[in-house]
Amino acid sequence: MPGVVYRCDMEKKVGLARLAERFRESVLWTHVIAIVLEWLGWHGLVLSVAVSVAGAVGSVMQGIPLSLSLMAGFCVFVAAIYLFQVPSFVRAVREVRPQERPDPDIWRHVEQMSLAQAACLLANITPHGTNVVPPGDADGWYRALKGAVSSEEIPRIPMVWDHQNTTGGMYYPDAETVISRDSLRQFIKKRGVSRSVFSD
Repeated sequence: MPGVVYRCDMEKKVGLARLAERFRESVLWTHVIAIVLEWLGWHGLVLSVAVSVAGAVGSVMQGIPLSLSLMAGFCVFVAAIYLFQVPSFVRAVREVRPQERPDPDIWRHVEQMSLAQAACLLANITPHGTNVVPPGDADGWYRALKGAVSSEEIPRIPMVWDHQNTTGGMYYPDAETVISRDSLRQFIKKRGVSRSVFSD
């Protein structure tokens, strides 16, 4: 009898160990699948399907007619899909939002401007502040203007805060470096570029 009891205990322990091992493997594979689906961008879709199916099955188990359960599950699925697409929609709207164009009748009277403002005007974008450089064409013009100031092709207009950008006697231009309208006109004329804001 003691041997039989011992054997039963051992079989139970082995069975429990196998069950625990299978559970760990299932959890591991579930985690791996979740990571892959999220990496592929299907995480929201899978979650939507799971929620809608669970809702439909639960409704049927509660005695609600199958047709109503399927209809409710489909509605939940569609709503979840739209919900998960909201961030993408917001990003798309921001990307395609038209940029405000500068008014030449105003900006052609500005005799001094920062590199950030000049870069925006060259990119045909209305500047917002003296140190804001939007991504895209404005950033490309900003880099070109910085290089021109560093090489002294475009002379900068000295300002009281220039010491903040001076190291070892060398000045390093930034978005707030100030240049004149005339020097900027010469810069773009040399490169065959024309903008209405810099025309007379």
